[in-house]
Amino acid sequence: MKEALYSIISPKALEPLFKSKEAQLRNFLIVHLLLNYGLRTGELLLLTLNSIKTDLKTCNTYLVITDTQDRTDNRISKPQMKNVQSVRTILLEKRDAQFIHMYINNIRSRDSKSHMLFLSLQAPYAPLSKSGLKKLIATINEKIKSKHPQFFDKNYVDSIDKISAHILRHTWAYMMLKHSYQSYLDSYNKAQAMENAIESLRKMAGWSLNSTMPYLYASRFISENANLANIQRITKVGAHYDH
Repeated sequence: MKEALYSIISPKALEPLFKSKEAQLRNFLIVHLLLNYGLRTGELLLLTLNSIKTDLKTCNTYLVITDTQDRTDNRISKPQMKNVQSVRTILLEKRDAQFIHMYINNIRSRDSKSHMLFLSLQAPYAPLSKSGLKKLIATINEKIKSKHPQFFDKNYVDSIDKISAHILRHTWAYMMLKHSYQSYLDSYNKAQAMENAIESLRKMAGWSLNSTMPYLYASRFISENANLANIQRITKVGAHYDH
């Protein structure tokens, strides 16, 4: 599904989904940030030009996720941060930082009075709204549904209802937990590795201390591994019946 998604939204897509190169790159960047950094819709729409910060010592680039209280934000339905834990600083992969700067320098209008990062590509270049983001992702959803209907087929256990910003965040959370768990296994036993992975996910995702969300992903991951272990057990036992 992820490969199919990128084949549609990539700036180098053979059949670009959006009419202009500018729209294709901006929309790719939006989806890429949602899918790879676990941003909530409100967090993405609250990003400003000042949200991109560079570390003086390492030259690394970060996204500062916070409620900016930007006075230039004239959207009727203003995005909001979910909780105090949502305020966080996220390290960007170097290529992703380059994409953001490419968007700012070459695509984002300099005529806009707004400081928000993601703007409309048409005058008066207003900040991207919740409805605008929803429409953007709905366009992607319809394209993937037409090209890959099997992803939405209820006969498959891993089918989805639709692609949404929420689904992209959930996909990131599962991938992040799995990667963290496997990394921690190098230094900890399975139980401690999972606990460390859960806490890492909680911090990265901006969930509150009493949120059970990280444990839902852990439960899914453990269940999938338990199923795999069971099949391996059956296969091993079954080998005795071949003799």
